[in-house]
Amino acid sequence: MTSRSQSRKETSAPTTSLASPKQLLKLAAWNVRTMYETGKCAQVVAEMQRYGICILGVSEMRWTDSGMITINSGETICYSGRVDGLHQEGVGLILNKEAKKSMLEWEPINSRLIRARFYSKFVKTTVIQCYAPTERDSDEVKNNFYTNLQDQIDKTPQHDILIVMGDFNAKVGADNIGYETCMGCEGLGDRNDNGRRFSDLCLENGLVIRGTVFQHKDIHKSTWLSPDGRTSNQIDHIAISRKWRRSMTDVRAIRGADAGSDHNLVLCKLQLKLRSSGKKNKQQLFDSNKLKDLNVKTQFNLTLKNRFDILESTPADDINSLCTKIQNIYLDTSQEVLGYKKRDRKEWISTDTWNLIRERKVIKQQMLTGSPEERSRAAEAYSEKNKAVKKSARQDKRDYTNSLAVEAQHAAEKGDSRTVYKITKTLTGGFTNSSTIVKDKNGNALTKNEEQLERWAEHFEEILNRPDPEEEAAVEDMGFHIEMKRGSITQHEIIEAIKQTKGNKAPGEDKITSDMLKADPRESA
Repeated sequence: MTSRSQSRKETSAPTTSLASPKQLLKLAAWNVRTMYETGKCAQVVAEMQRYGICILGVSEMRWTDSGMITINSGETICYSGRVDGLHQEGVGLILNKEAKKSMLEWEPINSRLIRARFYSKFVKTTVIQCYAPTERDSDEVKNNFYTNLQDQIDKTPQHDILIVMGDFNAKVGADNIGYETCMGCEGLGDRNDNGRRFSDLCLENGLVIRGTVFQHKDIHKSTWLSPDGRTSNQIDHIAISRKWRRSMTDVRAIRGADAGSDHNLVLCKLQLKLRSSGKKNKQQLFDSNKLKDLNVKTQFNLTLKNRFDILESTPADDINSLCTKIQNIYLDTSQEVLGYKKRDRKEWISTDTWNLIRERKVIKQQMLTGSPEERSRAAEAYSEKNKAVKKSARQDKRDYTNSLAVEAQHAAEKGDSRTVYKITKTLTGGFTNSSTIVKDKNGNALTKNEEQLERWAEHFEEILNRPDPEEEAAVEDMGFHIEMKRGSITQHEIIEAIKQTKGNKAPGEDKITSDMLKADPRESA
């Protein structure tokens, strides 16, 4: 039996599938050659939306440190980079809203590895995004990478669907003799050292390199094109647990995706249904800033007073029901008069820049067809157009920065220090991580939500627990005397306390902000 027939027999064996053919989840891996360039992130996300990708693994992001942010378009980026400040290497996962809701945990390993776990139908799914060393790197660097990757595979629960993807700089080739269970015969070229290491890893861990299984033209297998346009290789891969291999229905390189990179987008279709992880969504906040308008404030106070008058005519059964009725009055009045806050997502990339990006995409299509001379001329035109895109994006960024500076100046003239601070923070700090990694006392990262909550509870218990001031012995040990006023709290004291509260603060579980109470302190008291 030939190796090709063995491969086909292996791939046609009965395996487990998770969903009907209509329930296809699209995952992709892409080396974008730095997302540190101005406007590059928006271009990558635009291509992600264009192809309907749910989870996009990104290699060579060149972002520093690690964190999780939500960008203007609504996608969430989990990233892991170098901690020494150098803009090199770096990996990340870009998730659409559906994938973000289903994510159970994620962990930045280092500048070459990031892992995330998702809640899906029947079983959970673990995705490891990788950026392997190049063929020219030393054996020590390669060994460290594959040791770290093996550690992450070992940490993955055995019943999970495991997907390992990214830029492995590995040519696994078309010869699968000795590797029949982990790859097919549809690879490109000859196996190199990185290809041998990656194939051995998949063989030992029961993974299948699905890009070598499906029969496509060579142009749909090639994931990297040399600058001269003559040499192409298959070095980006997506591998899945052998038990679930039939759930991955297709893997191919998408040449039409364009973000100024010499790597092609590797897209896979997976018969998998993601489900929400059950985490609480962020509560909607009322737009308390509208109370600065005198007309809105008057309407708010009048509506509030009318509803409190009705409440006084219907006595409550107990104190708990009374508190609930008061809370509902504030919530109903706020929803009617103020409404909810709407996040202002400003798109700073201009229409001219997007037009240049579309023109560059047309030129890239010309690079893929025609005679060698025509492709060579298209490559030169693509290089010039790419420079124009970068120049236009940088100008858009400068214009956006200048507009923010003007807005901050107007706010300062009006005495709006809060807006000034917010804009200054945006200008000086770039983006801010919306999620930082919580660690235990030993410095180990806690990735599960339950573990993080327990660590926060432990932290606050240690720093906030103090002796009760009413215990005389404890007070004496503290070394000072505390004088406390005793007696009933007067309504005047409550009104003064409400007036002294700071505004623009987040509400508690009752969703009532201090600005709502300060709108009419006497009625609130």
